[in-house]
Amino acid sequence: MNIKSLKLKTILVDIILVLIGALLIVLNQFIASMFVQILGGVFVLLGIIGVVVFIAMKQKTIGDTFMLAGCVASALVGLFFLFRPDVVVSAFNYIFGSIMIMAGLVVMITSLGNSRHVGRGWWVTALFGLAATVMGCIVLFAEVGDNVICILTGIALILCGVAAFIETIRISKAAERMTQKQFTPPPGDRVGPV
Repeated sequence: MNIKSLKLKTILVDIILVLIGALLIVLNQFIASMFVQILGGVFVLLGIIGVVVFIAMKQKTIGDTFMLAGCVASALVGLFFLFRPDVVVSAFNYIFGSIMIMAGLVVMITSLGNSRHVGRGWWVTALFGLAATVMGCIVLFAEVGDNVICILTGIALILCGVAAFIETIRISKAAERMTQKQFTPPPGDRVGPV
């Protein structure tokens, strides 16, 4: 995989992070229970598909029986998500807080690790990561409402997406500079017939 395609894929992921963050901020009052119900519907659908595939099989092994048990469990979890989203939403602070802390730490560690390659300005993205980590701690340990969780998660995703975008651009520029330095022959070092 070349650097340009990797850069493009990374930037695409960063843009998706920012868009998801913006969506969480805008739809903060509806997103939590709607997200859980959509997830529940997906689990139920996967469970039903698995059961249908199991019934359609001509030969069944012990592994297939375990797969059937997993599909039934998936469908049951999905039904629980569909009919009791409030219970699942009450655990959002643990889920989203943990994700925000991990994302923030990854951004900080990446910024610090790349600091000697990209030069000045590494602290800006490190601050973005620190802010995301702090927001994750607030969501995880403070008593906040579901809409506040969605807003803080959205802000953290936007910060992490922007920081990752900046790091991607800076790393690709540093890689281009290193490539140019490696392939430029030093003066007076020509190879030719003796």
